[in-house]
Amino acid sequence: MLSRKFTALAALAAVGTLATGAMADDSLHLLTKWTFEVSVPVNAGPHANEEGDVEGFASGFHAGAATVYSNPVGNGSLESFSSNNWSEGDYYQFTTSTVGFEDIVFGWSQTRSGTGPANFVVQWSGDGEDFETLLEYTVAQLTWTSLALVPESVFEPVALPVEAAGLETVWVRVVSLQTTAAAGTNRIDDVFFSGVKKGGPTDPCQGDINGDDVVDGADLGQLLGAWGPVDEGAPEDLNGDGVVDGADLGILLGSWGPCPR
Repeated sequence: MLSRKFTALAALAAVGTLATGAMADDSLHLLTKWTFEVSVPVNAGPHANEEGDVEGFASGFHAGAATVYSNPVGNGSLESFSSNNWSEGDYYQFTTSTVGFEDIVFGWSQTRSGTGPANFVVQWSGDGEDFETLLEYTVAQLTWTSLALVPESVFEPVALPVEAAGLETVWVRVVSLQTTAAAGTNRIDDVFFSGVKKGGPTDPCQGDINGDDVVDGADLGQLLGAWGPVDEGAPEDLNGDGVVDGADLGILLGSWGPCPR
């Protein structure tokens, strides 16, 4: 199982505040992001992304014909992608292109009703047919509102394998491992892919704010705790522009993982 998620501060708007297009460094990009604020997913889709440099589509797949798709309140926003009548093997699917990019990362927020499915896996594919499981995780029953993000619903970004780089289409699914009561719902929000532009200059450990040779939830928590204007030289201000914002978050996510020192 995934070791849950970020700390409360660490999860704060991790996907909701990513800058569209180039982040602080021209090599770091938000490829595709769904907020569902424009697409408003009242059916299975496909639903186009609202943000990012690359076109992508979100869809829902259920075995049961009685499934209803809806757009309840998101994680600190007005809309999300939700459905009921979950069977084992049902999933949400997201696609993007990674041509020209590597170090691909997938992130999302997710919650459920009391009778909705809790156990999921994240799977990826480079051909849309053969899917590889990247992790198994648990979705908590947490109440979302449009006024405030619930940090515990933001999952730690998942790094896709190196084979995911440079592809015309990459598929990622979040797949239910359970069959639940018909009325049980599960919803997802702020889904994104990010990547590093191939050949672009980037410090592979620029996001190591606390100096422990790994960029992880501890660094993300420190960055988000300093969100907003900061003094000159603040370690959380990764691009040195005097404010901790989505550009710095993009740098951190782009260097996620152990430092190659």
